[in-house]
Amino acid sequence: MFLRWFKVNRVTEVQVSNLNQRNTLREEISKDTDLNLSFKNYWNVDDDSKMDLLHLRSNTDGELNNNPIVLAAIHSPEVIIDKIRYYDNEEDKQVTVKRSKMDKFVVKDIEKDTESVTAFQQVINQVNENRRLLRNMRQVD
Repeated sequence: MFLRWFKVNRVTEVQVSNLNQRNTLREEISKDTDLNLSFKNYWNVDDDSKMDLLHLRSNTDGELNNNPIVLAAIHSPEVIIDKIRYYDNEEDKQVTVKRSKMDKFVVKDIEKDTESVTAFQQVINQVNENRRLLRNMRQVD
C-alpha cells in the first residue's frame, strides 16, 4: 500500500527502517545508466555505515519520488516503510500515514460492558468511516 501511494502521489516525506539488509538492491533507481550502476555498487558493497533508519523530507513544493536515496531505501529487502507523507489531489492537502496507525482502528463508544450487538454496530460504523483507507489497502505479492 505504501509503495502504491508512492507511485501515484507526490511524496514529500518518507521514513524507513530496517535498512541493515542492504546488499541486494536490484531496482533501477535512475534512468542514467552510469549513476544507476555506481549507486547500486555503493549501496550494496561500499557503504559500511550500518545505517538502519532513514528519514527524508522535502519542502511542500518538492517531491521525493525520483530521489535515488529514497528509491534505494524503499526497494531494499526487508525494509519497513514507517511513515509516508504525500499530497492527495482528491483532498487537496498533505496526508501523513504511519505504519503504526495502520494495524488498528479506534472504535469509539465501546466500553467493557457494551452489548455485543451495539459493539458490532460501532465497528461497522468505524469501518464505513475508514472506507477510503481500506480501499487503498492491497496485498503485495
